[in-house]
Amino acid sequence: MNKIYIATLLFLPFVNVFSQSLKIEYEVQFKSQKPKEIAGSEDFKKKIIETDNQPQKHILTYSDGNSVYESFPPPIIYDTKESDIVDVTKMYKNSYQIQSIKLFKFKDQPGAYSYKKTKNEEFYEYLIPIFNESKKLEGDDKILNYPCKIIEVVLSNHKKAKVWYTDELPIKTGPMSYFNFPGVVLRVETDFMTVTTKNIENISSNIELETMNKNLKVYEKAK
Repeated sequence: MNKIYIATLLFLPFVNVFSQSLKIEYEVQFKSQKPKEIAGSEDFKKKIIETDNQPQKHILTYSDGNSVYESFPPPIIYDTKESDIVDVTKMYKNSYQIQSIKLFKFKDQPGAYSYKKTKNEEFYEYLIPIFNESKKLEGDDKILNYPCKIIEVVLSNHKKAKVWYTDELPIKTGPMSYFNFPGVVLRVETDFMTVTTKNIENISSNIELETMNKNLKVYEKAK
């Protein structure tokens, strides 16, 4: 009886680890690649540059191998300084909006479904991230007291990215397309963005995630 009791106590921590859910808040800073050709007033152009330079809040919710990743960009900007402010549709002629990101990842699939919305259609784009090669970098780091390993990967566009992940949380997940590393990805650095974890909330039980809209079509990225 004592042996069974001891074995059960030893096993319980592992059950909790593998059944846990996570809510991770990331801060994402996008880097401008080239000046935008912007029509409108000088005040409008200034607001766009300021908005682009602001870090964005992104949230990853993970449960039982599945996850939903979502961005929270700033609200749409309208050009209220133009002399001909409104067109025939009664809307401001010039406006600027950063598109939101929403990804659905399922544990039995290698890729993720990205929600897209155009003027004519809402749909999902299925994509599988491709890293041409990778190598472990020397040194280590800590993010929110989690020891991290650092790896460098080559993206499909031949650009390089540095990825910080912790295997102290034995879960494969991370921001945007960086979800297939051997642990939780806590930081990413590329030529066009920096992603850093600001908070991790551990939840001991599985939580209900937002589901995909079954009425929308799914397209492969290659198509």
